[in-house]
Parts: sequence; structure tokens; C-alpha cells
Amino acid sequence: MIRRNITIGFALAAALAAGFWYWQRSSTVTASNAVAGVQTAVLERGVLVAAVNASGTLAAAQTAALNWQTSGVIGKVAVTVGSLVKAGDTLIELAPESYSPAVQQAQIDVFTLQDSLDALLAGSSAEIVAKAKLAVVEAEAAVTAAQTKLTNASSVDVDYYATQSVKADNALSAAQQNAEITNFQVALQAAAKAVQDAGKVIDDIKGLNMNDSRNQPEAVYTRLKAAQATYDSAQLKYQTEIYKFEQAQKSDVAGIQAAQAAADTAKSALADARYGPSAATIALHQAQLDLAQANLLKAQAELAELQAGPDEQAVAAARLKLATAKSTVQLVRLVAPFAGTVAGVSNKAGDSVNNNEPALVLADLSTLEIKVDVAEMDINRVQIGQAVNVVSDAAPGKTFTGKISVVPFLGASQQGVVTFPVMVVVPQPDPALKPGMTVAVSIVTERRADVLLVPNRAIRVANGRRTVSVLTEGEQIEVPITLGLTTETYSEALNSLLKEGDAVVLNPASSRQAGPAGLFGLFGGGPPGGGGSRGGN
Repeated sequence: MIRRNITIGFALAAALAAGFWYWQRSSTVTASNAVAGVQTAVLERGVLVAAVNASGTLAAAQTAALNWQTSGVIGKVAVTVGSLVKAGDTLIELAPESYSPAVQQAQIDVFTLQDSLDALLAGSSAEIVAKAKLAVVEAEAAVTAAQTKLTNASSVDVDYYATQSVKADNALSAAQQNAEITNFQVALQAAAKAVQDAGKVIDDIKGLNMNDSRNQPEAVYTRLKAAQATYDSAQLKYQTEIYKFEQAQKSDVAGIQAAQAAADTAKSALADARYGPSAATIALHQAQLDLAQANLLKAQAELAELQAGPDEQAVAAARLKLATAKSTVQLVRLVAPFAGTVAGVSNKAGDSVNNNEPALVLADLSTLEIKVDVAEMDINRVQIGQAVNVVSDAAPGKTFTGKISVVPFLGASQQGVVTFPVMVVVPQPDPALKPGMTVAVSIVTERRADVLLVPNRAIRVANGRRTVSVLTEGEQIEVPITLGLTTETYSEALNSLLKEGDAVVLNPASSRQAGPAGLFGLFGGGPPGGGGSRGGN
């Protein structure tokens, strides 16, 4: 069985060799014509990289030009060009004594507005809520009283008012009968008589004959002193009784007058009841009831508002006012909006600055960006995340690595040429790369390893067929070739008729005689898919 397979294999090999020899002979140019001026290249296996080439300008991923939004005098500059800062770092600040009036007022407003916001968030105290509840109770009582008055005025009970009038008359009579003026008059008269008697005793003592041996001076003086004391006491009691008498008069008169007024009112009310209520009276009581009800609703609403807590709109307004005041205060210092490198400083300590004057430029150099315009024929080969090789004349011999970050959906047309602005990012860039530099980029769209590399100069197209000329023992043999990945300089050979080590002719005889058609004759003379490169094994 093994022998049979070997026999069949030899037969097939012989047949293929005979066919290839016949095709080779029909395509061979004589050695004498082929060798002179022939340029060759030895086929090798290696890495083939397809790329889209473009150019652009390096730019910082993020930049910010900070300008002053107030006026004053520079007090401190905390950075210089090249300083690395973090987000929130203070970069430059004004001297406090140079703050504008608006900033000074805002500093005061911050404290007052913060207190107002805190009080608003804390809500009402227990005392305020208790007073609001009391106001509701009082308003309810006022509504009840007003409703009663209106009801009584609308439906008058004559018998009730007649009874009230009789009661008022009886009260007046009782007040008149209960007057105490007479009793106080008797006491006053008795006190007056006591004063009179005491005065008579003093007069009698003073009228004694002092020549009479019975009237000793010491005894007379003692009697006179005692009589004077009695008189003084009687006089004090007399004044007291006068005061009591006057007060009794006032009390009795006031009581009688009050009773008289109540009787008159009762009689007037009885008369009104007998004639019925007037329209004006009804309107008055109705207006009083309406007012009482409105006051009740107001008191209830105020109590509900206090119990519900702070109003959201009021809190939001208070927060906005506070934030505005704080923002005004912050105008006296410039703060880094993001982490980065100070690219430029326009101020120094002592400088006077005004609104909208530039202060410094901050750039985030942790990542650089390049905008490159990619032709429409290449854009579909470009994808986010693809590796990009970056070179610059400012850093000869160095190749830097980046990647695609943005591939737009919309292109831009200029003079009939459509391109797409693709963004390339270079993270953690080499210090040799700086914003503003012009760079060339090579977007790696495909990479194949261990492929047979054929120089594009060796490939010819005739009658729709691609071939290469292999130099064998001084003769050029045309071999058909199937291409894979193609770049500007090399192509991948897929067919097995070519092998590593073959010498291919870069200027075959037909090219030297009639001019090269070129590999890309079918593509208008240019390589499909942009640029590329070959790598080593």
C-alpha cells in the first residue's frame, strides 16, 4: 500500500514538473539578453505592517487660560513656568488690602447668608410653633363669637332681651340701696367731735393760772403733752375717715353708674329686638365673621408651614445666594481647574490687575493629542484603539507610540477632497515631544508575521494577471503570484510557487524594453491602502 502511494506521488510530481517546465520554457528570455543590467532581490520571510500615513500638530489634551475677574494688586504668585500643580491648588492671589468693594461686601454676605441658611434648615423653634397654635385657637374662638353675633342678630329673641332688661333694672336698684355713704358719714362725724374735744382740753390746760400753787409747771407740762398727743391721734383718725368717706362716695357712684349704663343698654337692646335687626347690623356682623374666618385660615396656613419644615424653594434660593457670594470671594485667587503644568505666567507680585486681564496658562501635558486628516479611501481601515507610530524632526531617530482615540462619522470636504479628522493620543509623552510640534504619524491598520515578502517593484500586471520574474541560472522565469496584504513597498505572496531565497527581478526584460506596467496598474498607479513597512523575521 505504501509502495503504491509512493508510485502515485512520483507520477503526479513528474506530471507537474513537466507542465511547469513547458510553461517555463515558453516564458523564458535567453540568458544573453536577461543578465545584462538585471536588478534582483532575494525573497525573505518577515513581518508586514500596513499603515495609513498622515501628519499633524501636537497639542495638550487640555489647556486653560486663566483671566482675572476682579481688580486688585497681586499679593502672591505661587507658581512659575513649568510648575506642576494639582486640581484646586492656589496659583495666584490678590493682596487683601486691595480687594474691591464688591469682594469685601461678599465676604460679609457669606457669614450672614450662611446663618440665614442654617436657620432655615433648622426649622422653627418650639416656642414659635406654640405661638402659632395659640393663634389658631384664638382665631377659632373669634370665628365662633362672630358667628354667634350674626346668628343672634338674624333671629332676635324678644323675651330674652326683655328678661335681660328686667335684670339690669334690678341690679341698678340694688346698687342704689347698697350705698355705704351714711355709715361713713357717722364715723366721720364722730372723728370730728373727738378732734374738737381734744382741742378743748388743750385750751383748758393752757388757760390755767400758773400763780396758783396747785398748778405745778411740771405737772401742767405733762398734762399738756398728753392732751396734744390725744389731739394728734384724733386729727389723724379724722383725716382717715375723710378719705374713707370720699372713697365710699366714688365707689357707690361708680357702681350706680355702671348699673345705670347696663340698664340703659338692656333697654336699647330690647327696643332693637322689638323692631327687628337692620340690614346694616346684619352686614356688619357678616363682615366681622368673614374677617374672623380669613384670620383663621391665615393662622392655620402659618402653623402648617411651620410644622412642614423649611420651604424647598426658599432653601434653594438661600443656597444660590450663598454660592454667589462665595464665588465672588473666590475671585481674589486663581485656582487650578485641573492637574497640569503651568505653561505661562503673566503676573508678578505687586502688579495691578483689572477685570479680564490674563494671568496664566495651564496645560495638561500628561497626554498629548494630534489631529490628523485621513483620506476617505482609508478611513474605513482606521479604528479606535489602533496603534500609531509618531516621529518628529525635532527628535530624530526616535519613534513614539500613540493610539487612535476618536474616529469621526462625518467628513469634511475642501476643494473636492474629503477627509476625516481623526484624533491620536500619546499618553505619558516623552519630554522631547512638546505642544506645537509638527509630527508624522503612521496608523497601523494591519500586521502580519512570518509572511513571504515580495518587493512591489518586482510585481508586474499584464492582461489582468500579476507575475514576478524569478532569476534561475541566468534565466528569468515569469511566475504568477497571488497577493495578500499590500503596502507601499512590499506585498505578501500567498502562492506556493515562490519560496524564501528566490531571487526576483526588480527590472525584468519586458520592463526594460517596453517600460514597467507596475504592480498598481490596475489601481491607477498607486498602492491600495496607503503606506506600510516590512519587519524582520
